[in-house]
Amino acid sequence: MIAMENYTVFSKSVRGYSHLKNNTVCQDYSDHKKTDDAVMIAVADGHGSVNYFRSDIGSKLAVERALDSAEIFCRDIKKEQLYDNKSSDALMEQLSKSIINSWRSAVREHFNANPFKEEEIAPLADKYKNRYQNEKNIESAYGTTLILAVITDDYWFAVQIGDGNISVASLKGEDGEAEWRVPVEKDERCFLNATTSLCDSDAIDEFHYCLETADRGGAPDAVFLSTDGIEDSFPVNRNEEYVFKLYESIAKNLGDDNLLKEYLENFSRLGSGDDCSVAGIFRTDMFEEEILDEHS
Repeated sequence: MIAMENYTVFSKSVRGYSHLKNNTVCQDYSDHKKTDDAVMIAVADGHGSVNYFRSDIGSKLAVERALDSAEIFCRDIKKEQLYDNKSSDALMEQLSKSIINSWRSAVREHFNANPFKEEEIAPLADKYKNRYQNEKNIESAYGTTLILAVITDDYWFAVQIGDGNISVASLKGEDGEAEWRVPVEKDERCFLNATTSLCDSDAIDEFHYCLETADRGGAPDAVFLSTDGIEDSFPVNRNEEYVFKLYESIAKNLGDDNLLKEYLENFSRLGSGDDCSVAGIFRTDMFEEEILDEHS
């Protein structure tokens, strides 16, 4: 059984330095949850364009509904179904559809209670202005990426739509060094400012996932998620290496909330300027304690 006390679980989002300067809202959101059977984390990054003017709400709804859908999935699923590749593929697709439908339902509920205002629509490109005035594809205004990861006794999985990073680590060798890897293949459609999104009409075809059961090595010792404000702060040819080091630094400080907030704010100021979100699940004894150096 998963001993919850042996895991540190955290999530943190900070408003980007460029957003502070321009007096715009934080469009990232992150959260985490522990249940009797699972630990789970999620991050989302609302789209920055003015045409997606409610993406900060969309990212929050995405994280909330993803965690709810994951909790139901873990409660109702029979672990034997996940040991069969065909069955597990279908189940991951089922979960992805559940997240999409739940998010779209939440978006519609929010819109019905808060119809678009003229001042929200006025600055938009004509294509979007006409669409929203006719209440077509209102989900675009709430557009967002999403990454979700869940660890249970019998399996762990992650699902992703859009950009951002999923990294996992396992302790290997006699010296207990962490071996890092990226378990979900990067989506080539996510490049520069372009990304796939929950608001896309073909969103179900844009989800990527990984699923590993106990008979295939079981859960890693650490899972970390981050939005693209983190990766974009590093040189393209070395950002994966630096992201791993960042995650290790966070783990060594046991996800300390105040230190992490200060660290990410400085990170955004000196790096991408974008909103930054990080969430993680890791064994509390995985790394020796260390104090974050905000200038590292």
